[in-house]
Amino acid sequence: MRVVKNLALAIPLTLVSIPAIAGTLIINNKSCLNITDVTIDGAHQVGEIGAGATGNFNMDNRCSHVVHGTSNGSYEWNEHFQCQGVPYGTFTLTWSARNKPPAAIALADDSLIVETSSRDNFGEVKITSKLDCVTIEKLVANRGNCNTNEAALPATLKFGQTLTSNYFCSKLLELNVTTDQGNALFTWSN
Repeated sequence: MRVVKNLALAIPLTLVSIPAIAGTLIINNKSCLNITDVTIDGAHQVGEIGAGATGNFNMDNRCSHVVHGTSNGSYEWNEHFQCQGVPYGTFTLTWSARNKPPAAIALADDSLIVETSSRDNFGEVKITSKLDCVTIEKLVANRGNCNTNEAALPATLKFGQTLTSNYFCSKLLELNVTTDQGNALFTWSN
C-alpha cells in the first residue's frame, strides 16, 4: 500500500492494488498416459500432467476458450467451451482413455483380479490391477441384463489398486471389463 499526498489539498490518498481476475482451468488426467503438451487459447502452457494427476492453469477473463492437448506425442484432443455466467470461473476438463482410439485386443487373463460378493439382488465387484497402470472404462454385467454402478468410471488403477463397484441383480454370471488396453471377460458358474 502506498500513500500519495495531494499537494494542493494535503489530503492523503490510499492506492490499493486490485489483482486482475482470471479464470482457472483444472485438467484431470484419468488415463495411464502423460499429458505432455497443453495449449489454452493458442498459448503454450508449461508443465506436464502425469497419469492420474491433475493440472491447474490460469486463463484470461474471456468467456470462450479453446484447449488443445497431446499425450505422449501420439494422442491429441481439442476442447472448446463457453462459460455460463461469470467469465472468470473455474472450468474442469477430464482426459480419459475414452479420448483415444479403443484397444482392439483382449487383455491378458492375469492382468486383473476380480472378486464378487452378493446378497439378494445386490452385489459388489472388486477389480484389482496387476498392471503398472490400467484405466477401467466400462463394466457390462450379465451381457447388459444386470445394472452396474459406473459413477466412478473411468478409473485409473496402478499396480495393486482396487476399484469397487456395485451390481444390481441376484447373480453375477459374467462381467465384461473394458479398459484402455483391451477387454477382459470374467465368468462364474455358481
